[in-house]
Amino acid sequence: MTVKKYSFEFKSLIVAFYNEGRSANALANEYHFVVQTVTGWMKKNQNRWH
Repeated sequence: MTVKKYSFEFKSLIVAFYNEGRSANALANEYHFVVQTVTGWMKKNQNRWH
């Protein structure tokens, strides 16, 4: 299994979509990754920028 690396810009875009009200599940389905990817980025975002 290969690990896909996402750019900081892409992660920031997904976090912004989430903060605008889109669900982690909807984003995961649309961009083809698991929900835990989105929630993990949210947690890292909170620790890094707040």
